[in-house]
Amino acid sequence: EIGKSIENSKEEINIVGSIEKIDINKIYMDYLKKKFKNLEGDGIRVAVDSGNGCAGVIVPNLLKELGFNVIELFSEPDGRFPNHHPDPTKIETLKILRETVVKNKIHVGFAYDGDVDRIGVVDEKGIIIPGDIIGLILAEDIISKYPKGVKVIGEVKNSDVFFTHIRKIGGIPIMWKTGHSLIKKKMKEEDALLAAEMSGHIFIRDDYFGFDDAIYTTLRFLKIVKDLIKKGEKLSKRVSKFLKNYSTPEIRIELPKEDIKLEIVEKFKRQFEELFGNEVVEKIMIDGVRLSLKNGWILLRSSNTQPVLVLRGEAESKEKLDYYMNKLKTWVFKEIENYTN
Repeated sequence: EIGKSIENSKEEINIVGSIEKIDINKIYMDYLKKKFKNLEGDGIRVAVDSGNGCAGVIVPNLLKELGFNVIELFSEPDGRFPNHHPDPTKIETLKILRETVVKNKIHVGFAYDGDVDRIGVVDEKGIIIPGDIIGLILAEDIISKYPKGVKVIGEVKNSDVFFTHIRKIGGIPIMWKTGHSLIKKKMKEEDALLAAEMSGHIFIRDDYFGFDDAIYTTLRFLKIVKDLIKKGEKLSKRVSKFLKNYSTPEIRIELPKEDIKLEIVEKFKRQFEELFGNEVVEKIMIDGVRLSLKNGWILLRSSNTQPVLVLRGEAESKEKLDYYMNKLKTWVFKEIENYTN
C-alpha cells in the first residue's frame, strides 16, 4: 500500500534519502544483558543445541557473556539442517543434546526451532521436559510475584496437571485453542501474563512483550534453574512432580482428503457418549473434543493447517491410558475407512 501511494502520488519527490546500518543482534543482546544483569551464570553448565538455526547467532555468546559455562551444538546457521531437523519437540531431534547433557554433567540443556520462537528443554538427567511443563515451571515463578490471581493460558492439548496445578497455587488457568496466533489473541483479550503450548511456543507478558521469544524464555528459565541450584535442588526433582501421570505424545493421523477431518470430529461430538458412557465427567468443545474422564482425558481435534487428525490422551495408569486411546483410535480408523470406501 505504501508503494502504491508513492507511485500514484502527483507530488514531486526531491528529498535525498539515507541508509543507516544497524547491528540489530547487538542491540537485542545488549537489551537482554541489561534486563538480566543480575543473572550471573556462576559457572552453571548449559548445553545449547541451535540445530543450525538462528539461535546459534545469539544464544551461545549471550549465555557466555552472562557467565554460564556453555557447550555448543550446531551453532553455525545452515538452512539445509545437516545434523537434524530443528524441531525441539521431537525425541530424535533431542538425542544428541540429551547424550551431551548426561555425559558432561550439564545442569540444563536447551534446543530451538529454526527461527527461535519454540524451545525444548532437558533436565540434568537428559529427560525431556514437555512444552506445557516448561510453561508450568515458569508459571510457578510468575504467579508467586503477584498477590492476585494471574491468568495463564494453555492450549487444549496441555496436560491436566498444567491446569490443576496453576489453580492450586492461586493462578487462573484458561484452556484455549491450539495455534500460536490464536493464543496470542486470547492473551490480549484475557490480559494473561503467560501462555504455553505443547509445541514449545511460550508467551511471556510478565515484564516482556507477550510474544514467543525462545531466547527470552531461556533466560527466564535459567533464573529458575539458578535459584534451584542455590537451594540444593535439582531441576529433575522439580519436573518429576508434574510427570506422574501416563500420557501420549501428539498422535497425528494423515487423512486421504482435507474435507473429511471436520466431518469426523463433528461425528465424534455426536457419538462420544456411546463410546465412553458414564466414564465422561466433562466435555470441552473449544477446539475439537476434549473429554475429561474418570481416570484421565482424551482429545480429538483437526489440524488447523493440514489434512490431519490430532489425538492425545492422559491417564492415572498405563492400563487406563491404553484402554482410552485404543477405544478412540479404533473409532477414528473405522470412520476414516468409511469415508474412503
